[in-house]
Amino acid sequence: MDGYLDDVAIWDTALSQGEIDALWNGGVGQPAAELSGATSQLVITAITYNPDTESNGTVTLTWRKTGAATYSAKVSTDLGDWETEIDDSLSADNDEDPDDAEHITVTLALPPGPDYVGGAFFRIEEE
Repeated sequence: MDGYLDDVAIWDTALSQGEIDALWNGGVGQPAAELSGATSQLVITAITYNPDTESNGTVTLTWRKTGAATYSAKVSTDLGDWETEIDDSLSADNDEDPDDAEHITVTLALPPGPDYVGGAFFRIEEE
C-alpha cells in the first residue's frame, strides 16, 4: 500500500461548516496550516508500507528537513499512545535520497507488537 499525505491537521473540536468550506476552498483546497495557525514545518509528506519484508513489515517515511540534528520516528495504532519508538537517532546521514535537499527519506523496520495492517499512524519529532 502506497500513500501520500498532504496537509494533515487535527483539531481539538469539530469544525464548523464555514471552516470546512474554507478548507475545501471551492475544490481548490487551502493549506490546513493557514486555518489552524500551525507554524511547524516538520511534516511527513509520504508514507509507503511494505508488509512483506520482515515480521511486521517496513515503512518508508519522507518528511521535510527542519535543520534538526536528529529526529525520532514513532508509531501508534490509536493516535493516543506514542510510546512506541521506531528509531530515535535519524539524521541526514540516514537519508535514502540525499539529492533531495528539502526532504529526508528513510525505510524503517516496524517494531514487534500490534498488527499494523489494521492501521498505523506515524510521527516524526525533532530530538
